[in-house]
Amino acid sequence: IELDTDIPFKVVFSAPKRTFRKAVQRNAIKRKSKEAFRLNKNILESHLKKNNTQIALFLVYSTSEEFDHLILQKKINKLFDKIIKKLDESHA
Repeated sequence: IELDTDIPFKVVFSAPKRTFRKAVQRNAIKRKSKEAFRLNKNILESHLKKNNTQIALFLVYSTSEEFDHLILQKKINKLFDKIIKKLDESHA
């Protein structure tokens, strides 16, 4: 996708109300997810800048259990690896 600005990506985080009834739970999940993303975004950002590509992501927290921040960071890294692999396949 082409974004309005020069930034390589835009991200939205979501935690479903059906799974997590209390707003406190949803906000905590989104906060942890955003922090895990922020700490590891340089992996994705450098790849996108190198290939002059932009993406928009809508990430939905789809499991019913709450993970701690270390597990979320590992999952975000795994997600970045999958995204980079898909982008490389589509450019090849």
